[in-house]
Amino acid sequence: MLQLKSLACFFSKRFSAPAVPSICLACDFGKSDILFLEAEKSSSGLKLLKFQRLARPEEKGKEAKILKETFEAGGYSSRKVRISVKGQGVIVRFVQFPQMKLEELRSAISFEIDQYIPFKEPEVLWDFQILEENLQSGDGVSMNVLLVAVKRDEIYTTLKIFQEAGLEVELIDVDALAAMNALAFFYPDRLQWPIAILDIGTEISSLSVAHHGRPRFIHDISFGGFDILKRLKRKLGLSQEQALKQISVEGVPMPEASAILRESLTDLATDLKVSLNYYLDQVPSAEPVKQLFMGNVAGYYPIVRETLGESLGIEIEAFDVLGKIQMGPEMDVELIKKARDLLAVSLGLLIREA
Repeated sequence: MLQLKSLACFFSKRFSAPAVPSICLACDFGKSDILFLEAEKSSSGLKLLKFQRLARPEEKGKEAKILKETFEAGGYSSRKVRISVKGQGVIVRFVQFPQMKLEELRSAISFEIDQYIPFKEPEVLWDFQILEENLQSGDGVSMNVLLVAVKRDEIYTTLKIFQEAGLEVELIDVDALAAMNALAFFYPDRLQWPIAILDIGTEISSLSVAHHGRPRFIHDISFGGFDILKRLKRKLGLSQEQALKQISVEGVPMPEASAILRESLTDLATDLKVSLNYYLDQVPSAEPVKQLFMGNVAGYYPIVRETLGESLGIEIEAFDVLGKIQMGPEMDVELIKKARDLLAVSLGLLIREA
């Protein structure tokens, strides 16, 4: 039976320098884009070796074929791959339990899990990670626990695609946790205050907050790149291709498109305010977020930074760590520069210890 091995292990299994250099492969299997990123981990850090970005096929059932073709064309070193999951079938909860031993906690979660997730236990695979222990409160000594559950059918559907492509999945994580892991690894100087990362997906965006090196809050928002594209197409009469050019890295949005982007992002800012206020209300001893890192913002980052920064009143920064990573001789530097803001999940997967 598949186990989500260390699925919820966040900062506890971060990068450690191996005695012998090792090569890892990560695949960010998104709704619209698929990224392959291979890196060498050694005592000198992380060196990127190979990178490929491709569009996910619109026709169902073609994913395995394109994964296999891309993998074989890329000449990767191993068929073992690390992946992550996101979406409505993924549930992340922060739960408080009385202080107890590890096995007792596992039994308690198994017995009470229906209270925390909208699915029955047989429908999901789940894992947990203790975030804090020996917390004193009026009810005695307690612990904060991160609980992650993923619907079995979603996991098995994804695994089947990779198996049919001839790849072996060695590690499964959650997009939000992988991205936060990368953020903490590459920006350790920011951990003393609450920091957030916003991953703008195709249909769903994820807002995650970490403080003192630990996740505190994760929330999905019904907003994505499709919403921006639909608004551009509807209001300006653009085709899909024309709308994509307005938010591409190479293109410069025309004034009318910039106005619509701002309009969409203002709507997003409203949802973010609600989520950040909910974080302050729900998380004990929560402090306001000081800085928000952006993922998946492509060519419209300046507009995102300005619009969200003004609306939220916090510093907005792109997740761009290429200056912090070594590049292998086969790396297409220009190609990865264009995708630099898309790498948070892949890098988080590579940093993790299996």
